Amino acid sequence: AVVGLGAVGYGISRLGAFRADPSPDGKDPSWSGEVDRFGWDRHWSVAGHEHADGSFSGALDTPGWWNTVKWSGVQTADRVEVRTEFGRRDSEAEVDYKVEMPTDASLIVRTISGDINVSNVHGDVQVDSTSGDVQASGTPRLAHQATVSGDVRMDDAGTPDTFTGGTVSGDFVAKELKARAVEITTVSGDVTLTNITCDRAQIKTVNGSVGYTGPLAKGGRYELNSHSGDVNLWLVG
Repeated sequence: AVVGLGAVGYGISRLGAFRADPSPDGKDPSWSGEVDRFGWDRHWSVAGHEHADGSFSGALDTPGWWNTVKWSGVQTADRVEVRTEFGRRDSEAEVDYKVEMPTDASLIVRTISGDINVSNVHGDVQVDSTSGDVQASGTPRLAHQATVSGDVRMDDAGTPDTFTGGTVSGDFVAKELKARAVEITTVSGDVTLTNITCDRAQIKTVNGSVGYTGPLAKGGRYELNSHSGDVNLWLVG
């Protein structure tokens, strides 16, 4: 299965604060729940509907300057896509999503503004954020993990092919990463790699330090570069 996430995420039984509950006749599930508007001691009730084609949609309407938050999604036999749209750019609304999925499913996560945490997903994984920290653990087929503004962290991850990742403003920290090749780039931030196993590594940072710990493969190629910062290499084995 492939779960595609737009600006947010989706769980088969849970959609953020929303939950799918069947109607009394068990035929027409509706989407309902509560959303907290931070800073206020109150809840807003939301409602949605699952359509005949398998798609679903809904809206959270609030009075005053805080405009409507709309969410919609489409589910097919092997793919789920969910999108949240805010009524205005300066909206203070926040929508968090918890994704529950089969362990061997594949996952693509992209956010504009928000943190991402992925764990114990054994299918192909790609993670991207524009503004937010991204973290992955227990992901043996992690092909890509990056953010523009935020930290990148991973533990017990890897891919049988090439792993690519980086951040423009933030640190990159990886432990127990296994891949055929590793390509990591940061602009302003340190790169710390511990117990890395690969045949080829290309690590670059403009303003930061690079630390690499791991064995060197016979015939391997390793490039560690920093324009302004220290470069440290610790060999293991």
